[in-house]
Parts: sequence; C-alpha cells; structure tokens
Amino acid sequence: KELSEVNMIAFPASAGPNFADLTLGRFRRRGLKVNVIQQVNDLQTALSLVASEMGFTLVPEQERRLQREGVEYMPLADDNITAPVLISRRAGENPNAIMRLTNTILAELVENRITGRYP
Repeated sequence: KELSEVNMIAFPASAGPNFADLTLGRFRRRGLKVNVIQQVNDLQTALSLVASEMGFTLVPEQERRLQREGVEYMPLADDNITAPVLISRRAGENPNAIMRLTNTILAELVENRITGRYP
C-alpha cells in the first residue's frame, strides 16, 4: 500500500503476459492505483531513474546483486511473488543441444525454488 503513494518507474505493457502485467497487477488486485511517471525498456534505465530519485521500480530478487549507488533494494512484504518463465520452439522440431541445456537449467531453477534453495 505504501508504494502506491510513490511515483513508479514501470516496464511497458505489451501484447501478452510480461513483467509489467505482473507488477501492476499486484496493485490492481489490491484496489490500489499507482502513478507510473515513466516507462522504460530495460533494467539499467529503471535503476538510473531510481538513483536520480524519480520513483521506485520493482525488479526480480536476483537483481539485488547489481549494486548501484543511490539504489536501495527492499523486499516486499509479500515474498511469495513469482514470475513465469516461458520458452517456445517450433512444433515437431527436436530440441538441439542449446534447447536441451536450457530445459536442464530451467528444471534446476524450478527445483531450487520448490526446495527453498533459491538464491
């Protein structure tokens, strides 16, 4: 609720589920309206705007490792927020080595999250 009172730097919505849908939907489902003052296409721009005190942005937990002067990472009270990872390939096409490796990595990430080993 407190964040709905602060200017937000958001990633633009597009056709289909994306990070903007996920983050803005969190506020809408709680009946909160946020003031999006800027839409950006990449994380570095969002963090630069946060560092210049234009507002806040929501980023995946993994991004805390990007130490940036003027940016403070704070966990949300709801720590059970997840984002889907989608991947696709042509129908009927056998996966090549890269796709098999990708599937292995994704399976490991899912297992880590389920078992609490998520970094």
